[in-house]
Amino acid sequence: MANQNSNGSVISENTAAGNGHCSAGGPDSSEYSGDERESDTIEKRPNNALSETPLYLLEHLATFTVNKESSIVFPADGMRRLLQLEKTSGIWSQKMQLCLDYQWVLIMDYETGNIIERFPASLIQEPTAFTSTEPMQIYNNILVFIVSGVKSSRSEMHIFQVMGLIA
Repeated sequence: MANQNSNGSVISENTAAGNGHCSAGGPDSSEYSGDERESDTIEKRPNNALSETPLYLLEHLATFTVNKESSIVFPADGMRRLLQLEKTSGIWSQKMQLCLDYQWVLIMDYETGNIIERFPASLIQEPTAFTSTEPMQIYNNILVFIVSGVKSSRSEMHIFQVMGLIA
């Protein structure tokens, strides 16, 4: 994962350790969020397999369609758009949990533990962390990743504020 400071410069390569474990349902509790649901399957595993995977607390800030027309192609473009939205209309965040489960990335509701979105890990592109030590910077620990579109499906950029550990 590339880490970038608030001006977008790469500062280091690192991955953060999980602060918990997944505990929501089994691996079949939700369908893949993309347009190719019928072609994606999950290998059956024991019920406790999900409970042994890392769990991260975060706030979902935004999801953008990735395309040249909207000028959102790279993670830095998403950060610029997020900051523009904050200044104009504000950001409504939602507390979530991210679970790295086997070959899947699960986005789960914080309160219920229900799986909201599920992506094959192989479709995750450009996972990037934007961090800042400036006390006035509200978005100081950001995780951005792109879920690549399959065939005619559109790609999406997901932006989260990571809580409790450095992105």
